[in-house]
Amino acid sequence: MTKYIVVIFYLFLVVFNMFADDVLIIDNSKTEISNIGKYLSFYEDKSNKLTINDILKMDNQFIKSKVNVPNHGFSYSTYWHKFNLNINQTDYLMSISWALFKNIEVFYVNDQNITTFSSSYINKNQTEEIISKNFVFKIPSGDYQIYIKTSTPFSIHLPVQIIKSNSFYYNEIIKNILYGLFFGIILAILIYNLFLWISIKDNNYIIYVLYLTSQFIYNLTYSGFFKILIPSFSEKLFEFLFVISVFGVMFFAILFTKMFLEIKNTLSKINVFFVILLVLQSLQLLIIPFNVMIPIIISDIIGIMGIPLLFTSSLFLLYKGYKQARYYTVAWFFCLSTGGLVMMKNLGFIIDNYITSYSVYFGTILELLLLSFALGDKYNIMKKEKEKLQQIALETQTKLKNEAEKRLKITEIYTHRSIVEKIKKGEDPTSYKPENKRITILFSDIRDFTTISENLSAIETVELLNSYFNEMNDCIMQLGGEIDKLIGDCIMALFDDPDKSIHSAIQMREKLMTFNLQNKIKIRVNNGIGINYGEVVLGNIGSKTKMDYTVIGDIVNSASRIESLTKYYGLPIIISEELKNSLKENYKIRFIDEVLVKGKKQPTRIYEVFDYEKPEITEMKCNYNDELIKTFDLYKQGNFQETIKIYKKLIGKAKNHSYLKNKCSDPLLNFYLDRCIKLQEQKEAGLLDNWNGVYEFLDK
Repeated sequence: MTKYIVVIFYLFLVVFNMFADDVLIIDNSKTEISNIGKYLSFYEDKSNKLTINDILKMDNQFIKSKVNVPNHGFSYSTYWHKFNLNINQTDYLMSISWALFKNIEVFYVNDQNITTFSSSYINKNQTEEIISKNFVFKIPSGDYQIYIKTSTPFSIHLPVQIIKSNSFYYNEIIKNILYGLFFGIILAILIYNLFLWISIKDNNYIIYVLYLTSQFIYNLTYSGFFKILIPSFSEKLFEFLFVISVFGVMFFAILFTKMFLEIKNTLSKINVFFVILLVLQSLQLLIIPFNVMIPIIISDIIGIMGIPLLFTSSLFLLYKGYKQARYYTVAWFFCLSTGGLVMMKNLGFIIDNYITSYSVYFGTILELLLLSFALGDKYNIMKKEKEKLQQIALETQTKLKNEAEKRLKITEIYTHRSIVEKIKKGEDPTSYKPENKRITILFSDIRDFTTISENLSAIETVELLNSYFNEMNDCIMQLGGEIDKLIGDCIMALFDDPDKSIHSAIQMREKLMTFNLQNKIKIRVNNGIGINYGEVVLGNIGSKTKMDYTVIGDIVNSASRIESLTKYYGLPIIISEELKNSLKENYKIRFIDEVLVKGKKQPTRIYEVFDYEKPEITEMKCNYNDELIKTFDLYKQGNFQETIKIYKKLIGKAKNHSYLKNKCSDPLLNFYLDRCIKLQEQKEAGLLDNWNGVYEFLDK
């Protein structure tokens, strides 16, 4: 019974498709019908071997088009399109305005015969009245089906227009004039900037000239005017020229942006992405001789990734006060937005219409003019800045000297209190012999301090550090801790009482929240704190001319490495098991991991202290702590698939406590999820045979 139902349903679909095609009726009252895509049906010939006689037997396999301009994206297939036409006039033309077709065959089919018109890009018009960049065919009067066979190594679009001959000729004249103005403006801008480069010798100009040249060639080929100018140009060379121009536009756009905005200096963190895009784009040169479709697809994908990067980089620099980005940002807004439309259209993501087809030309003109203004503006800004350099040279030297003195004073201020007290008593600290002592070592480090300092002047950096150290050091010293040393942005502190080290770390995190709200420089600072407990050697280290009263020992190194782990786990306070076991008071503590750090032969169990967290976060972490411990047992056993499921479930719960939408409020869960996914991949690849549940940090 089921079999018969399926057969009946299939026959219904066949009959429906046979009668579903609308008939396009043309009478003398209609001057023009543009983009008749909704009257079309299409069939993909993956074999590229079907003839019109084969296609006529496959009418029921055609798919009805639902858009005004069919867009099939990139394909190696031959596409057949058909529509029913009823026309009682002979002065109409069919125009197909996609210049990248390699060839087109049109078949007029009625009960009596099949009339065939074949057209390549070299001789593509069946009308001789006017030179056109479109594929143009005369339409005889009658009632028949029209089949259109198309192929191209590029994106497949079919913008079909039915138009009266006189209207078509008039429109083509207007379009040719406008296109002539468009190319004339680009050529004028190119020559102007070429002369500027010759006179100024600024490499920004030569890169911009190469970008202009690529734009000029790209638009000539993309619009079809190249085929009009040089009709004898071979098909292969045309395809190669088009692909090279697409490559050049994207490559020199990225390179020009990188140089003009000085990305290496102004946005050093994302400079690597610019380099990656340039490398990926350059690799296409190896593919172009063998295939023209793949490089176009890659360029479009790179364009989709690169366009937001280019524009947001300039927008960010403009926001930061980078004056050179003024005209540049506006220029790329016009060009990249319209260019992005074209790339997405070529990839088949959006429909083809007048906006997506012609907006790029207006955007290109505005962009090129504004970029020329941007280059001139940057040159004037740099000239003025150069004139000021001599005036501020002496001031800069003085400031640098003062900054060095300030750093020296910081070192002098934060000396061991015990040494200061002994000096006050008249004792000689240099006479003290080393002694063994069990103490607590606390390390605290500012996260991403290099990035912070790059965005500040030297004076602002010192001011920020001074303010930060004042707050953090107070938390340490008020609880009986000693500042052993300041290493750049790092604090090393000593505590006799392990519990006081925990209280100090909690206060440091609480104080940091207030500091970020009140600091004058308006830079948000984050830190990591690692604490260890054990026996050290305390005493004088150094020479007669320079002496340091400090501690040495394995726990010092371990404390530093525990602190460095905070950035991996995304947890501010991490302590060792030795410290945990020495505590007398109760704290909010949970087990994190069992790791093997650099220089250690035995694994170290580490824990998080989270008393500083908001009550809802604290409650959340306590609620699923037992489940985390059980999950860690599965993790040690190498059952990563099960742990992945559990961590995903816990992340879902943690999102309910997040102040940021859809973001997990517990970084540890995300960390373990990512780690387990990677370990599972290694396990499946046979690279994890000796797993013992201990993760090795070989660099820490």
